[in-house]
Amino acid sequence: MVRTFRCVAFFLMLVCVMSCKRESDHQADAASGVLEAVHSTKIVGWAWDKNRPEASVSVTILDSDNVLASVQADVFRKDLLDGKIGTGKYGFEVPTPQSLKDGRPHEIHALVSGTKVELKNSPKRYQFQSAKAKK
Repeated sequence: MVRTFRCVAFFLMLVCVMSCKRESDHQADAASGVLEAVHSTKIVGWAWDKNRPEASVSVTILDSDNVLASVQADVFRKDLLDGKIGTGKYGFEVPTPQSLKDGRPHEIHALVSGTKVELKNSPKRYQFQSAKAKK
């Protein structure tokens, strides 16, 4: 009885792990988007899953390997709708963190959260003016 229980538990765990992997593989294959701009005030782009156009995608913004923010790409953009990209509700904007405004060069990445899918035009290199230099 115990052995049967262990076998069933192992089988269920294996099925769960395989289905989770398949879901992330599916998302990686279907997800795409663009990191359009990195400015002193905001980071802008769009992302979507072409196999699930009604759902929004989460995007992770990084400075090299350091996570800066995660955001839902769910802002309507007429240019995307006009370009026949689903419903057009795939835009995102993130305020540029003050920590980047140190006068040093930064490498800003945008990835579909939970995957290694990097948006087109990512990374973008940008050197933000130091807050001290503005004074």
